[in-house]
Amino acid sequence: MPLLVIGERAARSEGAIRQAQAMQAEAERLRAAHAAALETVKAEAHRDMQIIVREAEAEQQSILADARSEAERRLADTRIRIAEEIAVARQGLRVHVEEIAREVVRKVLGRAA
Repeated sequence: MPLLVIGERAARSEGAIRQAQAMQAEAERLRAAHAAALETVKAEAHRDMQIIVREAEAEQQSILADARSEAERRLADTRIRIAEEIAVARQGLRVHVEEIAREVVRKVLGRAA
């Protein structure tokens, strides 16, 4: 009978060892699957982040281009306005110069020019 008990214990021990090995293999498989899934998620997150950065850079370039265009438009408008003001001022000065010249002639010659 002791051999029978020893045999049963050995069989149970071998079964427990096989079960433990199977559980260990399953745990390793799950760990590998988890690691692979984690790497996939990291890669997707990195890709998404790169897309967001590229979109933000494109938006920034667009905003800068719009601002540059607006600044150039305002500068052109200002130059036109200044040129018009200069032309008006010159015309006013011409009239004023003519009046001064007539006054000088009148005073120097004693008569109207």
